[in-house]
Amino acid sequence: MNAQIIDYDKLRKQVDAHPYPLLFATISGAHLYGFPSADSDFDLRGVHLLPLEQVVGLDGPDGGGEETVEKEGIHDGIEMDLVTHDAKKFFGLMLKKNGYVLEQLLSPLVVHTTPEHDELKAIAKDCITRHHAHHYLGFAARQWQLFRKEDPPRVKPLLYVYRVLLTGIHLMRTGEVEANLLTLNETAKLPYIDELVERKLAGPEKGWLDSADVEFYQREFERLVAELETVMAESTLPEQASGKDALNDLLVRLSKYRSGTPWNPPFLTLNKYHLSKFNARKEVIRLLTATGNTEPSSGWKSVQVNWKDTDTIVQSFEELVQEARLNGTIPRIQDHLDKIDSVFGHGISYSSTPNFQLKQKSSFAGREHEVQGPCRSAFSERDLVEDILYYRIKACELSCHYDFQPTCRYYRAYLFACLSIVDAFINRHILLAEYEGFSTPEFEELKSATKTEDRIRLWFAVCSSKNPQKFFKSKEWCHFQELRTKRNEVTHAVEPIGAYSLRDIHLYLNKVRTGVGGLLLLMRNAHEKPTLGFIERLRSAPLVDFRQIRFRADGLHHIKEIKGS
Repeated sequence: MNAQIIDYDKLRKQVDAHPYPLLFATISGAHLYGFPSADSDFDLRGVHLLPLEQVVGLDGPDGGGEETVEKEGIHDGIEMDLVTHDAKKFFGLMLKKNGYVLEQLLSPLVVHTTPEHDELKAIAKDCITRHHAHHYLGFAARQWQLFRKEDPPRVKPLLYVYRVLLTGIHLMRTGEVEANLLTLNETAKLPYIDELVERKLAGPEKGWLDSADVEFYQREFERLVAELETVMAESTLPEQASGKDALNDLLVRLSKYRSGTPWNPPFLTLNKYHLSKFNARKEVIRLLTATGNTEPSSGWKSVQVNWKDTDTIVQSFEELVQEARLNGTIPRIQDHLDKIDSVFGHGISYSSTPNFQLKQKSSFAGREHEVQGPCRSAFSERDLVEDILYYRIKACELSCHYDFQPTCRYYRAYLFACLSIVDAFINRHILLAEYEGFSTPEFEELKSATKTEDRIRLWFAVCSSKNPQKFFKSKEWCHFQELRTKRNEVTHAVEPIGAYSLRDIHLYLNKVRTGVGGLLLLMRNAHEKPTLGFIERLRSAPLVDFRQIRFRADGLHHIKEIKGS
């Protein structure tokens, strides 16, 4: 077999024989680096999942479990070296300055993959730091020592030296992992690389160098080391990895596979972020401006926020942007603004106690509530927005259960919560106005109205000077009506059989952004009031994507992602 022609079918047979479920298996080594010889073996690298008892029991990785699985030799006519790590170990390596595991993860030569492999690749970009240069500098130094020990010197270790250095330089400049030497040299344009690769591919008789050439290659080695050190110092890559939370979340979700749950790809997936970087930056500036801050002469990027409510915490502008991306707003700043709102700023938004001896009192607009502990009291809107976001998460996560009962259950709960939060929004205005002694014919009618259209029309008459005609023609109202229709179908059990399409669920899970968040913002604008935290959380709810999955017996399912809209 010609080693430069990859027989994926034979490699998959070896991967399929792995004793544990695999997240992925890719080809590394000379094939990935772009210079495999006819006699090159196949370096297969990947991630496996140990059974739950080997992770949490006394026979876990520290007690004899196979945290790392290795297999080498000639199998089915292929010389191979297979090494896989348990997910927990591999994820930990991703958070260190280990470029090798990133190269394995991002290798384009894929033998086995899963949806979680795709998710892991997306997280990888948040694990790349400026300090990965140290990995490549150290690796290059070791390879150079190996090269110098041989007499006569060989081409192969020299190629590894240059490959490592060029990968490091490219990573520092672009933030992208590229391990193929020939691809890297398209930018580096080192005139001797192609010749060295040709000599290596030609076989052992051409794989040696003249000792007289070593001095030249040493100068090049030292020059590239200096270049890597320079680009590391100039790199805009972060100092620390920011992917820990996402890795931890994925690791926890993978635990169900350790316990034997069938490994089914979910049909619905939820995006990680509420906001793009651009929109998150706008949100941070909006909040800073709303709290009386002005742009400093050095620009918004120089802003630092000191939190002194408990321990003093300092957040940079970029850290605020990241928080806004994850939440749709900066909760602590937005909460401050919400507390001074004329409608939603009365009293505390929530409190709780685990103590059964205590009673918890709360009040709003003259209404007193007392609850015996253990208990929780919260503004309805605050809990409902978290319900909506939680139901969306669970509907997506559990779409890997192919009876789809859990997904449909959370979808129904989501529909109810979407309508309830609009009712809660209107009711809060009614209670406050009544407490303050407000009275008009329209208000009296609003208090007894039951139809949603009538309630909103009367709300406009009471709280706004604007004509609601434009509101009732808006996209936001149309999407709300669609959510309402679906909710009513469930509430009134119109049909004797409940039929749910995951394609439709995907679309309706995304309508909360406009049909609830956008709708409430239009109402706040009509009332000439600023936005609120729970509205921003809904308006920016992470998009749900739908996966069109074509199943294959070998587990290598073809997945087409249909982006949320």
